[in-house]
Amino acid sequence: MKVVVENLSDIKKKVTIEVPNERYTDMIEEAYASLKAEAEMDGFRKGKVPDNVLKQKYGEKVNEDVSKRLVEFTYIEAVRSEGLKPISNPEVESVRVPDETNDSFCYTLMVDVLPNIEITGYRDIVSEAVEVEVKDEDIDEQLKFLCEKNSELVESDEPIADASAVTIDFAVTIDGKPVDKSDVKDYLFVVGEEKTNFPEFEDAVKGCKVGDTPEFTKPFPEAYHDKQFAGKDAVFKLTITAVKNKVLKAIDDDFAKDLGCGNLKELKAKISEELVKAKERIEKDKDKRKLMDKLIEENEFEVPESIIAKYYSQIMNNIQDGVRRGVVDPKEMAMNSAESKERCRDMAIKQAKGDILLDCIADKEKIEPTKEDIAQTISDIAAMRQEAPEAIQAKLEEEGVLPVFIDGIRREKVFNSLMESAAAGS
Repeated sequence: MKVVVENLSDIKKKVTIEVPNERYTDMIEEAYASLKAEAEMDGFRKGKVPDNVLKQKYGEKVNEDVSKRLVEFTYIEAVRSEGLKPISNPEVESVRVPDETNDSFCYTLMVDVLPNIEITGYRDIVSEAVEVEVKDEDIDEQLKFLCEKNSELVESDEPIADASAVTIDFAVTIDGKPVDKSDVKDYLFVVGEEKTNFPEFEDAVKGCKVGDTPEFTKPFPEAYHDKQFAGKDAVFKLTITAVKNKVLKAIDDDFAKDLGCGNLKELKAKISEELVKAKERIEKDKDKRKLMDKLIEENEFEVPESIIAKYYSQIMNNIQDGVRRGVVDPKEMAMNSAESKERCRDMAIKQAKGDILLDCIADKEKIEPTKEDIAQTISDIAAMRQEAPEAIQAKLEEEGVLPVFIDGIRREKVFNSLMESAAAGS
């Protein structure tokens, strides 16, 4: 097998691979032998169709299938023989099969490879130690949050106000006629959370009590998706069936015991410990961003477009997932805008460069995660999700992402090593 590599750039290679004719013809003969054994055609018994008839009917398909399989069989062998490490599926540009003028199977493809990076300066980075402080007001704020979270909803005869949980029945009419399927029972919303179908519900019920029947008129635009409402004024008639208000517990020893602590002092100590850990994680993330920015700045290189596309896709999927879960405001992330796409592409390039540099350092320093590192990380995730470690590992294996997961542990181990060096140099 003859291999010729043309260097188009540090990250893109054009590879021409020439395979001896015998390998191609052997596969062609095998394909026809298999086809002949199974082929059934009018006028011939199974297994008795003449070769020339098979070639006339299936020749183009056989040649195409054999060419595809021969490329798959020889591609990896060929690029490895040249010391290339492809990072994506190749783009096959041309295929030439043997004929009267050519006695070999030949194909040309484009391959993306990782750049050859001589990484420097990663042990010279210095970080400034930041002392994490938890103040009394931080603890008080968290206590108030826990108090809100563990509040009870109690039936109320008081007028509806912010934070009231309101249950209503409602019906809709247009021009005095009921709208088809518009009667809704036991619709629940909390005033002030702005999670109702229409914000007018909140305005309509404020100051009302159970049994009141407020109503409002809402105009709908011509382009509204439901044709019953498009371009019309709809009257919403509400009946308030239940009102509940929050009742907060006193922040005392009994409250602490409800949360699994011996007393309020113990609860405050636990909150303080958790806040310290949270602030340390935030500072660590800041340090990581600074360190990675410095590494990228001092080690400039081109990133293959196929890697950028992979990271870009991951970012966009994360954004869409965040919108679905309600943690990302779709108004703030117009994913179809040119500005947003450019911003996400810049993020993708930065993340790709960071991971490539960490992988280079891991190779250079021979840093690898141990079985204990992997088991501990899985155990930590299991504890956070309240699942069994075995279930987490099984899911990673089932989804085929365990190698990616281990790569992440490896990069984190590199980063921790760099942070230790940076702290020691400060």
